[in-house]
Amino acid sequence: MNFFGGMNYENSDYTNYGTENSWLNMQKDPEYRKLKLFSGVNYFYGSNQRNKLGLFVNHTNHKGDAGRIYRGYEHNYTTINISQSSEITGSLLFNASAGLRIYDRTWQESSFSETDILSSNDGVFQNIIPADASLSWHQDGGHLLTIGVDYQNARYYTFSDPLQGYNEYGNKSRAIQTGLYLQQELNLGELTARGGLRYNYIETKIDLINRGNPGEPLTAYNNLLWSAGVKYNVSDYISLFANAGNSFLPPGLRSMGGTINLDDRGVPGRHGQLPNPELKPESGTGLDAGTAITLPSNITLGIRGFFINVDDAIIENPVSLDPSQTQSINAGTTRSRGIELEAGSRVNHRVSWFANYTYMNTTILNELDADQDGATVPFAPSHVANAGFSINSNTGLTVSPFLNYNGGYYDSSSKSGRNEFKPGLVANLYISQVVRTRGNYDLNLFAKGYNLTDNRYEMPWQFQDTGLAITGGFRVRFR
Repeated sequence: MNFFGGMNYENSDYTNYGTENSWLNMQKDPEYRKLKLFSGVNYFYGSNQRNKLGLFVNHTNHKGDAGRIYRGYEHNYTTINISQSSEITGSLLFNASAGLRIYDRTWQESSFSETDILSSNDGVFQNIIPADASLSWHQDGGHLLTIGVDYQNARYYTFSDPLQGYNEYGNKSRAIQTGLYLQQELNLGELTARGGLRYNYIETKIDLINRGNPGEPLTAYNNLLWSAGVKYNVSDYISLFANAGNSFLPPGLRSMGGTINLDDRGVPGRHGQLPNPELKPESGTGLDAGTAITLPSNITLGIRGFFINVDDAIIENPVSLDPSQTQSINAGTTRSRGIELEAGSRVNHRVSWFANYTYMNTTILNELDADQDGATVPFAPSHVANAGFSINSNTGLTVSPFLNYNGGYYDSSSKSGRNEFKPGLVANLYISQVVRTRGNYDLNLFAKGYNLTDNRYEMPWQFQDTGLAITGGFRVRFR
């Protein structure tokens, strides 16, 4: 048996993260306290301890304000996972897991003129119960057959107390998803091929939407999904691969129900997501192909091209900057194509480096809306790159600088109403030092520097990066 546990506590008098004249209208530095607790245990049993039972629990409490007296919030997130792995025979493995996700968020809404005036206490509650089980059969010749089933149950509701002493529900909805899947992997010498099928059933029940009865309280979807892939080892240093598959995604409970009511559109102080009960599910097809190459000096190179086509794509569009409101819509057909390049090397046991770059071209095709037809997919940058290296000295010192680059993106599918944002280059640094190593524990000091050049770039919804941030601490690892 082994176990672990830990905690993380932050207490911050933060920095104004709104742009000039932002809807946030902060009158003081925002404050927050964040407490994270986590623990887990793995118990091994049976013949040669080949069976394993695991438990993981995590809870986070995040409490603070958004820079005004009556813009407080408190968010609680809880995750519980239980897993079981059993070796039935030497070639047959059984895996099962179940869990619970709880998201409980509350916040205040207020209006500010000369003083801050509380207008309502609002909240969103969501819980998700996932479960799955699978059998894996390792066949002669290195082939692998996997059969499984999974299930997910979700509940979602929003509420508001406009200072009346009780909560008014805006939305109440439930959804279940269950699926049966099968995948066969064949190892044919230098060629590996796989193919899989999944039957999916999704059911959405809406009890209340926009404080009223839904037009269609029950919606159900049945669909068959497929995926396939091949990999061919040309030599010990070069391999080629290709994959293809389809997808299906119904609108989420939050996208349909929103976090505020439809008649809150444009109302000062009512910030959040507007409902859209008319959303249709999206479906798509994707494929990718590439190569992985190993060069001398242990240098690895990767090249991958991809193409994705999505019909009735669901995207998030800004409706208003102040009040800050968004709404999910079906944008039409979206097409994304691009290429990924990556390189890296572990030079020796003390030095390693990496670099990657992604180019992506996106297009929206919508003949019914000229303002969207030909636009790019929002929040999809054309150029993204990362690079860094790590050096470990024989004194226990580790230095790891790295760079992130984002060439920019738009916040909306509307060509006439969109805004462009360019984060540019962000430089970061991680340093750690082994202070003491004993027989049963290690003690490390660490420091993290984020955005060393203090690049306070603007972000959507009148937010901005807060610039240079430095954190530090120590870690104790028991053995």
